[in-house]
Amino acid sequence: MPVLPFALLLLLQDAPAPIAAELVEVAPGPKRYFHAGDEREGCPAPSAACRRKGYVVAGDRLVAWEASGALTRVTYLAPGSTRPSEGWVETAALRRVAPAPPKASDWIGGWSGWESEIDITRGAKPGTFHLGGNATWGAHDPERVKRGGVNSGMFSADLPEPKGGSLAFADSEEPACRITLRLLGPYLLAGDNGQCGGMNVTFSGIYRK
Repeated sequence: MPVLPFALLLLLQDAPAPIAAELVEVAPGPKRYFHAGDEREGCPAPSAACRRKGYVVAGDRLVAWEASGALTRVTYLAPGSTRPSEGWVETAALRRVAPAPPKASDWIGGWSGWESEIDITRGAKPGTFHLGGNATWGAHDPERVKRGGVNSGMFSADLPEPKGGSLAFADSEEPACRITLRLLGPYLLAGDNGQCGGMNVTFSGIYRK
């Protein structure tokens, strides 16, 4: 199938909404534990009953999604890791970071998430990018792998270099698959519309190079 025109790629009517999040840093002090959300009764709350084993330390940079009372819901992906840590951390222990406006070159590279990867390279034409992604669901489950029950998805697109920190586009082969990307400090945030592969497959999540 031919590549979609650039104008159509950029003016999608039902692309995922822009990704709202902030970059925050853990302030100097003791390690800060993640706390459970509403999947545990009485949580989120800064209590021993809600505390999880995982924690972050001063200087770690996190993606902050929302605040509730004294806690903020965050996600952390350590350098070199693909498995994110998520939960609620004391808001008072976090300070907002204003990242520098991203340059086009900041997008370039191989970005890795939990069950997905996104590669961004210079396009064949000057001033363009080529984006490609692969994702699975169930690839970390040995039993599912053994019985061939892993679902997969992929996308590919060519579009102009972004002028800012966000991109929205459709897969050139399957236009029903639509994705929004946002650069936030060391992270690439992704959100899709749930139509980019087999059942439960998604590119939504956070990535690091």
